[in-house]
Amino acid sequence: MRLRVSIATLLLLSGIGGVIPDARASSALTINYQNIYPPIHPRHNLGDDFRLGLASGGAGLMSTDDFAKRAENFPEPLPPRLLAQFVQSSPPVSSDNSTASSSEQELERLYQLADQQSSNNQHREAIETFTQMLNLARQVANREAEGLALLGIGFQQNILGDRSAALESYQQALGITQELNDRPGQFLLLTNIAEIYRDTGEPDRALALHQEVLTGRRELLNQEPEARQRHQASIARTLNNLGATYNDLGQRRPALDYFQQALTIQQELGNRRSEAIILNNLGNTHRALGQLEEALQFFSQALVVRREVGDRNGEARTLNNLGLLQSELGRYPQAQEHYQAAANLFERLNNQPDFGTALNNLGSILQTQGNFAGALEYYQRSLEIAQKVGDRAGEAVRLNNLGEIYRQQRQLDLALAYYQKALDLSREVKDLFTEATILGNLAAIYQTQRKFEQALPLQEQALKLRQQVGDRLGESQTLSALGNTYRLLDRPQAALNAFQQSVQISLEIRRTLRRENRQGFLETQRDQINRLIDFSIEQNQTALAYQWANLATVAELADYSRLINARVANPAAQRAIEAWQEQNQKLSNLREQLRTNFSLELSQQINALQGELNTQGEAIAQQFPAVAELFETTPTDIAQLQSNLPAGTVVLHPVLLFSTPDVLEAIALFVITKDQITVTKAAISSEEFTQLVSQYNRQLQTPSQVTWRATSRRLYDLLIRPVEAEINRLQPQQLSIIATDKLRYIPFETLYDQETRQFLIQKYPINNLTRLSQRNLSNPASAEISLLAFGNPRPEGRSNLPGAEAEVNSIAALIPGTELHLRQSATLDTFKNAAPKFSVLHIATHGCFVRGGCPDLGMSENTILFADQNLEIADAALLGLDKVNLVTLSACQTAVQPQNSGEEFVGIAYLFERAGARSVVASLWDVDDGATKQLMVSFYEGIQQGLTKAEALRQAKLNLGSRHPYYWSAFILIGDHR
Repeated sequence: MRLRVSIATLLLLSGIGGVIPDARASSALTINYQNIYPPIHPRHNLGDDFRLGLASGGAGLMSTDDFAKRAENFPEPLPPRLLAQFVQSSPPVSSDNSTASSSEQELERLYQLADQQSSNNQHREAIETFTQMLNLARQVANREAEGLALLGIGFQQNILGDRSAALESYQQALGITQELNDRPGQFLLLTNIAEIYRDTGEPDRALALHQEVLTGRRELLNQEPEARQRHQASIARTLNNLGATYNDLGQRRPALDYFQQALTIQQELGNRRSEAIILNNLGNTHRALGQLEEALQFFSQALVVRREVGDRNGEARTLNNLGLLQSELGRYPQAQEHYQAAANLFERLNNQPDFGTALNNLGSILQTQGNFAGALEYYQRSLEIAQKVGDRAGEAVRLNNLGEIYRQQRQLDLALAYYQKALDLSREVKDLFTEATILGNLAAIYQTQRKFEQALPLQEQALKLRQQVGDRLGESQTLSALGNTYRLLDRPQAALNAFQQSVQISLEIRRTLRRENRQGFLETQRDQINRLIDFSIEQNQTALAYQWANLATVAELADYSRLINARVANPAAQRAIEAWQEQNQKLSNLREQLRTNFSLELSQQINALQGELNTQGEAIAQQFPAVAELFETTPTDIAQLQSNLPAGTVVLHPVLLFSTPDVLEAIALFVITKDQITVTKAAISSEEFTQLVSQYNRQLQTPSQVTWRATSRRLYDLLIRPVEAEINRLQPQQLSIIATDKLRYIPFETLYDQETRQFLIQKYPINNLTRLSQRNLSNPASAEISLLAFGNPRPEGRSNLPGAEAEVNSIAALIPGTELHLRQSATLDTFKNAAPKFSVLHIATHGCFVRGGCPDLGMSENTILFADQNLEIADAALLGLDKVNLVTLSACQTAVQPQNSGEEFVGIAYLFERAGARSVVASLWDVDDGATKQLMVSFYEGIQQGLTKAEALRQAKLNLGSRHPYYWSAFILIGDHR
């Protein structure tokens, strides 16, 4: 598993007191639960912490993370006479004023030089210069300068990872500030000491010191009201430090509270740079809570502010964090784009530590794409940088990532060595999150070596650490890993419980996401669902396996429906959904307010409203079972779904179990009737399957292609042969297919049985179902046929469809009483008014279902062309199609566009089903006008003769069966076959 680690960066700010931690750009820590779940991009930045910098009273801006805690100095312009600002006592003691003045000038020169060296990442050189300053200060008995030099030395030592030396330097400087009764200086040093404790895994000690600093700074505010603004800024930095420390303790809610208080003060003071830092911290904290939408909003706002104030390093860090979030949402190209932009900025700014982190993240993306050589190069470069700057925690991350590369290349001994060294380093710096991840990776190695008893305690420790730091995504992934180990140890109930808990957490997180983010996130969690399905099959709990398989199918369709904000047919259900959506919009508005003006009260209001929405959605699902899937988070009782199937119908639902560690790549072929569910697995690699389906899809759409039959035979042997005996035993009157993923591109009826020399359509009438649902199919539709036909509504330019017009005229001649509308009379208003009166709707016009619309036709996406205006598919339910038995979409490619998983194949049918229609006929690809006309005429002739829709379409296709499947297999019946 690849994990991102954040970049810790120091920015010097003017003003006495704390340091503003900056956004930790996460770096991809490649940590893989091999044979548990595939490489993913888990959480990796928590929050930033304010740390003290070099300048007297200068608040250095530093960020830390669970993984890498490094300080880099990016100084602001420093005020003059720094030494006098560090303490409030008298000038250096000397009998010669000119000598004193000369010494002070030299001390300040050395300070400025050391500061510049630190800015240029020359930290060892800076220590040498600060040491010269220290020696001179002691020679001239300038205690103030001595304290400042010790602060500078300690800060550089901390950057270089020498925590014990830094702590000693800080303690010496603290003694000087106490001697001089310099309270602001004391608070600065106490803050730096607290951050040492945070870095070394002692957050409780850090918390006590930050609380002491907060109390003291509030006392100063009361004592010096004339310096209110300066003290308020210091208090805000300390509040932020407390938030970061509570994050270290896994206590996210107190962290949010302190960040909110800090943000309010900084916004009142107009400190935009500090505001951006805290916005970033809030984003990281919400990420840790699994509240990805809130995280996205805060990161986006932080990016805007950082660009406004010209904070280029901060901009790069937030770009990196956005890349991490995009990875968690399954948007890997966007993640790579953000990481690359961050890396380019860091390189231009000569920010080597953060540049190393960005390189690490880019390596993670390459590893996701299987480019191990490229990933290895990035990881090695990133490791060299971490070692050069003394970033021990970051070094652990890179070592782990390298271990993951070697694990994937099956060099297990080498991988184990890297993991172990990474674990030792993470424990040395007491980084709990990194430790949890590496423990899981070590467990994965032991699993591969079949040392399951050694793997188990490591994963149990990892789970406790995930829960301790409040990492919900990591908890879900670790539960899945743990379930796999229980499975291998033959503890089936424990395994099943862990797998289900894992999936449930993923679904809970998914519920909080916006429509457009749900599907990508679900894909990143696909392995956990696959593992649960596979194990349930292994335990002969076939119904349970199918419950989760069907839930995954339903989730895709519900996400598609949400994406276009579709309506449902039942008016009462629609009103309930609209009320729910109104509340959901209110939630979105509140989240937007939170993004620009955070408050704990508002955050709590959002959490409460989210809970209310979850409860309300569950109530709607119970009251209106037909729309339950719009709020689905748990599987529906499968027996109840089976009861809706017509007698004599056999359902074949292939489920792809691909790319999931410890799950043999296969297709699970579920066979479902009213009374039983069986499953058979057909082994095939994902690469071979993708190649086979893509090849067949191209062959079917190329009439000159002559090799299609061999591919068809291979697909028959894969998808039908393993369950053929079971299907034959059931003697189906109808074979219904629930196609998923890339199988949606394939008309199953074209599959060819070499043994009997028959297509599947020659054996059975075939239809497709969108999913197994609550929709009642037990009662057949009325046999009465009444046809409403629309054709060629805009006969000009590219919209002209003369072939469709001829087709509609021919069909209308077959069925008495047909109401026919062509050209200018084919208006949407006419269609809306007439549609509810007819049992069959035939629409021969353009449909646009391409994301971004169809500019050549002047159509927006998810619309159907009429003469006056276009029909928005989302509004289909408003048509009142409860009496409609069939909707035929006879035009260019109305069912599917070349998307990765073919959602549009069933998406349109799903929406018309929700509108009340019992079934839909639509096309997979553009078909020859002549063949379409012949097919459609034959189809309606069969319906006129009393055949079921499936049988009528079957016979129409068999009439064209001597031709290439391109001419007869494009049109698919989806829904009720009768």
